[in-house]
Amino acid sequence: MNKKGFTLTELLVVIMLLITVMGVSILGMQKISDESKIKNLKRIKKEVELATELYFDDNEIYEQNLLNDSNVEKCTRLYVLTNNGYLDIDLENPLDGKRIPGNLCVMSKVNDNGVIEHHFEYIDKIITEYENK
Repeated sequence: MNKKGFTLTELLVVIMLLITVMGVSILGMQKISDESKIKNLKRIKKEVELATELYFDDNEIYEQNLLNDSNVEKCTRLYVLTNNGYLDIDLENPLDGKRIPGNLCVMSKVNDNGVIEHHFEYIDKIITEYENK
């Protein structure tokens, strides 16, 4: 007898293979998307810390206060950096699409080598929480 077409079993095998390939590719694209969002968060962190560095350079009194008392940490709020033109107005968390609040601090202190470091902990917390999911 001459058969034309595919059997039900053959069609089911092909459909299962296609579903498997699609599932693997969707998971791969999700991973790439998440990695991109984390890189964007790290870029925002560097941008904020650089803006703080520029703010300190332009306002030497803050730098002098830290250098005179190395045990002190100074908080520079994001809205101060924004209002003085060091940051764009809307910083957005790429993981959830929400605006990063302007009242958050960038902490600055003198390290063991006598250099002022600026650290934006908000981003580190988000990345740590995301990676521990």
